[in-house]
Amino acid sequence: IWLPPVNVQVVSISTWNIERGTEKFGTEKYDAVILLHAAESLRSPRSAFREIYRILKANGRAMCIFTSLEASKNTIHKSQISKMWSDYDDAQRLWVVGSFFHFSAGAPAAVMDESNTQLVQEVWGAGWRSLRGFEYLSSDGTNVVADAFASLTKSNNEDGTPLFIVQADKAAPAIFSAGPTAALDTELWIASAMEEDDKRLAATRILNLMRSEITWSIEDQTRFAISCGMALRSIYQVLQPMSRVIATPLLAQLASNLAPKWNLKSTAQINALKEGLGLIAPRDLFWKPLGTLTAKLSVDDKLWLLADLIPFFDENRFNTNQQGVPIALLPIVPDILPATIDYLGPTVFPEFPDAKDTVDCQLLAVELIARDYLPDVIQATTTEQVQQAANRFIAWFPTLSKDELRQALDDRRSYRDIASEKAELAAIDPEAAAKKADDLRRALQVEAMLNEIARRSNQSIRTST
Repeated sequence: IWLPPVNVQVVSISTWNIERGTEKFGTEKYDAVILLHAAESLRSPRSAFREIYRILKANGRAMCIFTSLEASKNTIHKSQISKMWSDYDDAQRLWVVGSFFHFSAGAPAAVMDESNTQLVQEVWGAGWRSLRGFEYLSSDGTNVVADAFASLTKSNNEDGTPLFIVQADKAAPAIFSAGPTAALDTELWIASAMEEDDKRLAATRILNLMRSEITWSIEDQTRFAISCGMALRSIYQVLQPMSRVIATPLLAQLASNLAPKWNLKSTAQINALKEGLGLIAPRDLFWKPLGTLTAKLSVDDKLWLLADLIPFFDENRFNTNQQGVPIALLPIVPDILPATIDYLGPTVFPEFPDAKDTVDCQLLAVELIARDYLPDVIQATTTEQVQQAANRFIAWFPTLSKDELRQALDDRRSYRDIASEKAELAAIDPEAAAKKADDLRRALQVEAMLNEIARRSNQSIRTST
């Protein structure tokens, strides 16, 4: 039996409240939230538990109270209970409600990065801590009043224990001194547009990128992790609709490539990303013709191109024309890209009559632009400086030998292998390594949860006897 401390704010929420919006409850306002007889009929449990997380203060407690299998057969709310819930026994109900907590505010980076398996079992799901499930009338034998109340209630109830509780405490945000991994975790707890796989894959890439900067101090790494975590939340608000058509690893790749250069205050970057993904109508001056010139590229390569171009749409760093296109990118569509493709086709791929319409020709062209033109033009502030950089590039790339151009194409094709080596993952690419680590983490969490349920059940049996 849990009694809240004195002078705390406690709110009890019904299914009706939680699924029709909790804005009236404010943000981080309550010390405890009690969800009473709602787990049985929630239509969107993940969203509901995220709302509970939002209105709770740090270290606040959430308690989900629901009926046992036997008691639910006679409840007045029987008509509201879902068929799936009706088929669950008590242990399964405890496990399912525990999963509502775990998957509503979990960020796996720190857990996945932790080699201490005991800590993995104790952490459970990052955003929630001290997750546990038990009978409402269970007791540890230390409270005489509680024991007497439990014994009397059970003896007067045909169905035995009528209620179960699953509870957890909202984790306090990581302090700065906790380090970069904990900081990234904290930022991703409330990333409502990110699924667990999104968090896992994107966090893995960000952490690998951070660790590749060997001259950075822990403070530098922590600031970078916080910045990227905030950026990932913003980026995935745009990417979320694309999860239906683009594979999760590819979206994570794009998001983690954009995050270090993402400006949270730039609406132009958000709109440019939407245009590049086809979520809104593309501008005729840039995105539409660019799509035509790179039509043969794979989805993967188009996303890499987006990652190279989107940072230039930060209006706080780069000058734009009246249509909102960065001046640094203006020569690409009418001049640089067509000239590069027209030259590479017969020079590097003479065996193909229509070489400029092949994947390799378009891929090599965008690789040269991303590798050599964009770094040269990044400091340009006037159209004259941009045109000078464009002229230098157009005059330079024909001086490369066929072997050098072929090597550039091979390097572009092998970027996955190079990334794996830099990540010190040898024969395992970052996505596979992250998936393997996360599978182990989830297995440990499920095992720990089942062990806890079994322990509580055995304790209850011993108390009853």
